[in-house]
Amino acid sequence: MSAVFHDYIPLWAGASATAGLAMDSLADVAVIPVPYKCQVRRVALLYTTSGTAAGAVEFDQRVKAGSDSGRVNFATVSKAASDQQGKYIYEDPATSVVLNEGDEIVVQVTDVEASGKAWAIVLVERIPEVPANQSDMVAG
Repeated sequence: MSAVFHDYIPLWAGASATAGLAMDSLADVAVIPVPYKCQVRRVALLYTTSGTAAGAVEFDQRVKAGSDSGRVNFATVSKAASDQQGKYIYEDPATSVVLNEGDEIVVQVTDVEASGKAWAIVLVERIPEVPANQSDMVAG
């Protein structure tokens, strides 16, 4: 008999400790660095303010930190046109998304929700590796 243990680690980003990220302009609102090889299981928004407009946020993988070359969208979270304050709005990626250490996750507002503020959350499952197997992990 064998068992498989999963290590789900939330990667999150936010502007202020109480407010969250502003969803009021079409822009990148957060960058989350990836510290180890992992597979994305879920992305989510947790709205901290009330607002009745619809909105959408994309989660993109940036394979080279600080560069949009090769940037790929892997999930989109859409907010309904109703008050979603306190709601955990999530999306599970349709295909397998593997991130490597040194990658970045970029959170981008693609449909403005003028009065909205939210926390961006990424749940990942760690893929155990050793530094010698990781081409982007270099000893300092």
